[in-house]
Amino acid sequence: MKVKSLILAASCAWMVYSPVYAASAEVLDDGTVVIHHYSGEVAETQDEAIALLISSLQQTQEVITGSNLDDVALEDIHKISYSMENAVEALQQYSEPNSLLSEKLGFLAETVEEMHVASEDRDGALTVQSFVRVQFMSDEIINAFEQS
Repeated sequence: MKVKSLILAASCAWMVYSPVYAASAEVLDDGTVVIHHYSGEVAETQDEAIALLISSLQQTQEVITGSNLDDVALEDIHKISYSMENAVEALQQYSEPNSLLSEKLGFLAETVEEMHVASEDRDGALTVQSFVRVQFMSDEIINAFEQS
């Protein structure tokens, strides 16, 4: 029982003092700490996915241009990245397998994940670098979907 209390206390301290944030955490009966991450917005259709991607890009741009990229701003980007990942995942369903668009969506997914991890790690420079690439790739992909 004492070990479980120590684990719970350590987990709570980790949640408070760690530079990595999540929505919540819980300690199971066996002492395992389970982190519950943000879920982000979900898109059900191609149009919703494009709108969600555009909205996530705009929100991220607003955070980057409107702050000094402190921990709060990077946490905001981290939250937004979940919706961005969901949008890209939804768009992947609407591309032909092994097509150029499918390949570009794969690269976009990797770069969004890079931005996600950078913001989670509170690396402002890498977050911005990744976002610039995400923005460039997204513009090209959104245009491709709108032309089809």
